[in-house]
Amino acid sequence: MKGGALLPTIAFAIPGSASMAILLGAFQIQGLEPGPQMLTTKLDVSFSLVWTLAIANVLGAGLLLVWGKQVAKVTFVQGHIIVPAILLFVFMGAWVGGGTIGNWITLLIFGIIGYVMKQGGWPRPPIVLGYVLGKIMEEAMVLSMQTHKWGSFTRPIVLIIVVLIVLTVYFAIKKQRLKNQEAAAGAIRSGEEGGKEVPALSLPIVIIVTFLFGYAFWEAMPWTFTVKLFPQTVAVIGFMLAVATIFRDVRLSAQLRAGTAPNAVQYPDKDYMLRGVYFFGWLFGILFTTLLLGQYLTLLLFVVLYLKFWGGYGVKIIAIYTTSAAVFLYVLFNEIVPVVWHESPFFSVLS
Repeated sequence: MKGGALLPTIAFAIPGSASMAILLGAFQIQGLEPGPQMLTTKLDVSFSLVWTLAIANVLGAGLLLVWGKQVAKVTFVQGHIIVPAILLFVFMGAWVGGGTIGNWITLLIFGIIGYVMKQGGWPRPPIVLGYVLGKIMEEAMVLSMQTHKWGSFTRPIVLIIVVLIVLTVYFAIKKQRLKNQEAAAGAIRSGEEGGKEVPALSLPIVIIVTFLFGYAFWEAMPWTFTVKLFPQTVAVIGFMLAVATIFRDVRLSAQLRAGTAPNAVQYPDKDYMLRGVYFFGWLFGILFTTLLLGQYLTLLLFVVLYLKFWGGYGVKIIAIYTTSAAVFLYVLFNEIVPVVWHESPFFSVLS
């Protein structure tokens, strides 16, 4: 696969939405804490957001009806033009969350995890949803148990949610079977999102996940019943599903050796993986260079070097792109949503 297709894939594999992180950071700066208060004391703000999205969608639909053909031309933009912009959003979105180098380290670690999961055929949205909603669900369950005891699980809304979960699992299994049938007919190509599975990568992932669920269950043992109910319930269900996935991957490996697994490959494309490792090396280079040159200059230097060595663009395009990036970073993160920039130990640029 060519770099123009590979690198946007890696960029989008980095978990979390940078724009959402920026929005949450703006909320916190304005004294708004995302959570239950957005539906109680700050209900007016929530309705304002809802109406803003509704109006924006109506206006967007109208503009697309008029400029649809022109907007469609964006799909022909080369991937190397898009990647630097995406990564500026991703890195700064992570930085807004806490303003420390540790945020970037966490970003890169989860980026690697997301990339490996994608290559192993594992979906990434569930881990993001679990990270975002897990705390909210746990707090709600503890409060419900303290208020209604076991009657919490017989309330109509809870029963509806259970039914929805069962239906979701059913249709997910049905969709996977349909995907396998399409793969057998040659309709799915390796490397596409949700494409062919790779047991050699999937099996190590599921073994680690199984261990983590088991460890979580054991760690919660000494806690009080109400507190440990949610994590242990999740751990038991997750452990059972993980064990079932282990058997599935082992069976899939056997079918692959027998040539009866059309929707699987033994190993991922070697060149594709090596280019991914090389690109992640560039991302870690951003981290280390920031310690020497500071955050602002490092991000701009990355834009220049990426466009030069990966994209092969000329001086004019690089100058225009880098100047635009410099103005964007300064205006958005120094004036609109002010952040504390990580400066070089030798000189200061924005402080």
